[in-house]
Amino acid sequence: MRHLTGLLALGACVVLTGCFDEDKLPGVPLKLELTARKDYRPSRWTDGLHSFVKDTKFQIPAKIDVVFGNSGNHKSYLFFKKAKDKKESRCEYKGGSSQSHPKGQKELDNARVYKFVKCDDGLKADDVAVAKDLRLRLDNGGNEKESAYTIIKATILHAGAAPTPTPTVVVTPRVTPTPLVTSTPTPSPTPDIFAGLPPDPGEAGKATLLGIDADNDGVRDDVQRWTVQNIPSAPRIRALVKTRQARFQATILAKISGSNVIPRAVSEMKSTACVLNELEKTLTEKEASLILRELGALELNTRERFEAEREISRTLSGYTGEILPTDAECASM
Repeated sequence: MRHLTGLLALGACVVLTGCFDEDKLPGVPLKLELTARKDYRPSRWTDGLHSFVKDTKFQIPAKIDVVFGNSGNHKSYLFFKKAKDKKESRCEYKGGSSQSHPKGQKELDNARVYKFVKCDDGLKADDVAVAKDLRLRLDNGGNEKESAYTIIKATILHAGAAPTPTPTVVVTPRVTPTPLVTSTPTPSPTPDIFAGLPPDPGEAGKATLLGIDADNDGVRDDVQRWTVQNIPSAPRIRALVKTRQARFQATILAKISGSNVIPRAVSEMKSTACVLNELEKTLTEKEASLILRELGALELNTRERFEAEREISRTLSGYTGEILPTDAECASM
């Protein structure tokens, strides 16, 4: 997801995890944004972490915003602790909808945030606390049946030094007992866009981890054909999807060769977000998520590929950097 001026006033409560200074933040507070993510297939949590240089005053946020997906009536958490603490304090937030999987515009609008519920040490929303380390965790979102993932963002006001440009994130994988199911492509309504496409590799395309790439464009032939069949009338989206597919393949190749997979895996995650952004310009969130879910199922259509993805997720544990792309990064793809 440090000693303040006047720390002597806090000396009596250094050993207490939940002790805090009730004063206002001094001067003009600085702003820190933490993002966290929950992937659903396979289940994977990407926590937002930030460490100040020393114990620092910060304000408990009254809400956590949903960047992608919806909150339903599920929970997210903000954890924090001071430099000498061993145990984290925890503040609980709950999705604004009354439904687990919101239906109807009113419920979806309510599910754009996670609202403050309580802190285990008695802190309230907008109270000022002291911490060195912050951690944001998205326990679950309300769109797990319709979307590939949910992303949230907590805006935290604090009195410390200006934060680094990128927050720290850590990915914690969880084993999913069943493999993903391969989607079946549908016939393309515009056969002309198949000109120059490689032939369908069939079962031979599943024989190896990398599959078959007959035209050497960096994308598996079965995945390349699926994209043209399922997104025939949107060349910009197809181009973004192809970039994402190439980055996925590059991540797998790095794993096979023993190279560092982290920068390639992060690049793949960013390109996925760019695809979603573009899809949502013309499709509903549900339709956009369906395309990526089916694409993901095709990419991981063998046990070997599924296991490779899990191992890559474990490798990302401890990664420090931003997982959301900038507009400029998406534009350059």
